[in-house]
Amino acid sequence: YNIRRFISRQPLIPMTPWYRGFKGDIIARDKTNWTTRGIIQKKDKTTLIVEELPIQQWTQSYKTFLEESITSKKISSFKEEHTDKSVRFVINVNTTQMNQLETIGLYRSLKLTSTLSTSNMFLFNAEGKLKKYASAEEILLEFCEKRIDLYKRRKEYQVSQLQEVLLELSNKARFIS
Repeated sequence: YNIRRFISRQPLIPMTPWYRGFKGDIIARDKTNWTTRGIIQKKDKTTLIVEELPIQQWTQSYKTFLEESITSKKISSFKEEHTDKSVRFVINVNTTQMNQLETIGLYRSLKLTSTLSTSNMFLFNAEGKLKKYASAEEILLEFCEKRIDLYKRRKEYQVSQLQEVLLELSNKARFIS
């Protein structure tokens, strides 16, 4: 979307981080810091279903956290119902545990939030040199400027090739006539 805005010389819209397949929320805390949240549903008074983990939270480490939560009596039990493409934990609690979790907040108490920072972005630029970028928009601007230059060079090459074909065909037509 921002590339089209660049082409039509409109100001770029600030971009948010995006991850393929992530169904949770990505919330801006400030210009370079973000909070990611997984998905949790309260099925009934004693059952919670975690359907998405936050970014940088792995299934195995979350399972370890849940096992530790059982030993510390924060939850009663849990089941894993994952597929190869989705995460699903069914967590069972009693009403006292549910009240404690809701008092603290389900996302916070069940570690379903993580933080991301976009302040440390280093990439190789068009000349192959390592460069620090302040924002994703800065990366996009540099990319677009380089691509436009390459498109112009490509167009010039294609025009020169077509002019050679035109010259050859006009010479053939002149010879025939």
